[in-house]
Amino acid sequence: LSYRDSHYDYRVSSSAVVRCEQAPQEPLESRPVPGLWTTLSPVPTVRSEVAVVELDGLVYVFGGFGQGETAAEAYDPKTDSWRELAQIPQPVNHAGAVTVGGLIYLVGGFDPRFRPVDSVLAYDPASDSWTRMKDLPAGRGGLGAVVVGDKVLAIGGRGARGNVGTNHAYDRTTDSWTSLSAMPTARDHVAAAVVDGRVYVIGGRLESFASNLGATEVYDPASDTWYEGAPLLTVRSGTAAATVQGRVYVFGGEETEGTFDENERYDPVLDSWESMPSMPTARHGLGAAAIGDRIYVMAGGTTTGGSASNVNEVFIVLAGAESSPQARLAPAPTRAPRSTATPSPAPSAGLIMGAGMIAYSNAEGQISVARPDGSSAVTVSPAPGFFTWPAWSPDGAELVFSAARSGTDQFRLEMYSHRFADQSTRLVFASEPDIGPILPNMPHYPLWSPDSSELSVMASHPQGLTLFLTGDAPDEPEVVIVDAPLYASWSPDSTQMVVHGGIELFLADIGGPALSVTGLDLADPRYRVPAWWPSGDRIALVASPPQVGRSLFIAHLDSGELDPVVDVPGEAAYIWSPDGTKLAVGQSEIPGGFVYGGISVYDPDGEPLSAGVDEDLIAFFWSPDSTKLAYVTAGLEGTMLWNILDVTDGSRYPLVEFTPSGVQSTVFQFFDQFALSHSMWSPDSRAIVFAGSLADAVQASYRTQTGSSIIVSEVVPVPLVETIADGLFAVWSPR
Repeated sequence: LSYRDSHYDYRVSSSAVVRCEQAPQEPLESRPVPGLWTTLSPVPTVRSEVAVVELDGLVYVFGGFGQGETAAEAYDPKTDSWRELAQIPQPVNHAGAVTVGGLIYLVGGFDPRFRPVDSVLAYDPASDSWTRMKDLPAGRGGLGAVVVGDKVLAIGGRGARGNVGTNHAYDRTTDSWTSLSAMPTARDHVAAAVVDGRVYVIGGRLESFASNLGATEVYDPASDTWYEGAPLLTVRSGTAAATVQGRVYVFGGEETEGTFDENERYDPVLDSWESMPSMPTARHGLGAAAIGDRIYVMAGGTTTGGSASNVNEVFIVLAGAESSPQARLAPAPTRAPRSTATPSPAPSAGLIMGAGMIAYSNAEGQISVARPDGSSAVTVSPAPGFFTWPAWSPDGAELVFSAARSGTDQFRLEMYSHRFADQSTRLVFASEPDIGPILPNMPHYPLWSPDSSELSVMASHPQGLTLFLTGDAPDEPEVVIVDAPLYASWSPDSTQMVVHGGIELFLADIGGPALSVTGLDLADPRYRVPAWWPSGDRIALVASPPQVGRSLFIAHLDSGELDPVVDVPGEAAYIWSPDGTKLAVGQSEIPGGFVYGGISVYDPDGEPLSAGVDEDLIAFFWSPDSTKLAYVTAGLEGTMLWNILDVTDGSRYPLVEFTPSGVQSTVFQFFDQFALSHSMWSPDSRAIVFAGSLADAVQASYRTQTGSSIIVSEVVPVPLVETIADGLFAVWSPR
């Protein structure tokens, strides 16, 4: 700290700042302090479960428990003063509040007897008056309310019969509501925010704060689809959220053991969370609103349940701690001079984890290739630039990766290929200018054909999510299908693809004189990847044929017959072993769920085999030799645990506990698709690679976010585990 030519050293621990009485022998580490808290004039009416919103430089607080049921008050940060407004026409708590067109809309909530209300009330600051607008289609409280464009979105909450994932849009020009795609996880007491036109719904609970969730689910209004983001560091509900410079801050909350003082920040570009300085006062049912670089966090209960307060604390985001997300995506040239060094070949013996090479992306947006022990690392991405998501071709001769490129007046996502034979880099695909990624941390999804001759790319497009085939001209790829969501699998001879687009299943013929796409007359409203049998012309898929019911089938393309394997009342993910002798199947009882109740293994005819897993899990992946399944379960205090199933003898053992990076979490969410394109297994099936932080780094403090590393682990009961580099995501070469 420098002040009037005097210099002082301070040490910062958690939220405490202590001046050093003696200058240290070595200079202290220099890092930006992300923000500071201070306390302001208290809210006039003591309350919790409030609705808080900013308009024209004022912060408005509406409703709540106790004396605040009809209270409406406005805070002026310039004078640190409050004024009373016209009371709400009806008592309400747990409502949502948004501003659009100069008015404040108070949406839904509960009445004093905790019954959901459907009212939508518009407050006009100019006249200090209220007007009742078109009611919600159904009453709900504890919902998320946001504005996208000129539409008000009401998402989730608790209705008359429990939690809902309902998503409705209000058009103020017609005073009407429209139904949109429902949130995958029905929940209430959520926090919601908007960044770059996408809606982030965070945390919440299932009926009670004894069943809190850490989920981050993202809604893309352009495609009317949802996908999952990295979960909260601290699982909680009854929080408040606000956005400053493209990052979402989430405050407070409650659980059975008390209230939270947590302040955690989400970066949509990196799909990652980090801890910020804690609130001075732990509470839940609070509200938050941002003005410039200050977030005003108001009211809320200091103990669980129906407590209340009049606390008014502000978090000041300090200069240098924030930057625009797009500013952090360095521009990437179409061509650039680069090192001609060739990655050293892996040693033939002497290293336990010596087979193949590992490609990884780091936090600075560069792609490197290294030996499995981290040595002989070579950067293969052009510089400067921001590059992500490396993917090997099946023959190991090429590596593709995506790039974010920003010019003076437009932004474009591109994909490059690096050929190791001549160390050349070429542009292979370019999205339309100013078109965003398919996920917050994923510009495109590449999927090579098994013979490495074709590369398909899933990308956003003005017409919607699109599956392309790349060609000689990066700006003129061939369109396979336009729909959303999209999932695809190549035939083993690389001439066809089976595609799940929207609710229908299609067959794309790539090998003929012209691309042709035909429907399979099969449909399923839920979205997982159809799995082409590695040994021939059959496909594992979930469908709902008339008079049969929703099931997992093995479809024979030559005869059109469907052999049922197992009924699928909820969600199912399924992956063939590389040798085609086994089909691993995980099922979730919850439609759209991301936790599977174990693994069942079947032969190519759909007959069950003895090996399997009977515990809840998040993802699973076959080893290249088809003898093992690596699967991920929930660990302690928010961590995850790698486990191994040996299908030859049915034995199982834990491997290593860790916290995944945001990109790694995305892989787990859509693991059955990524299993076809991004291998975490070494080619000799003796080790795995993944990105995150090891459990011993997070157990020291559950609330501490550590940096992400590239980690390699042997696949044995007591493994050797090595951190080989800093990075966000890694894939192992196929040979």
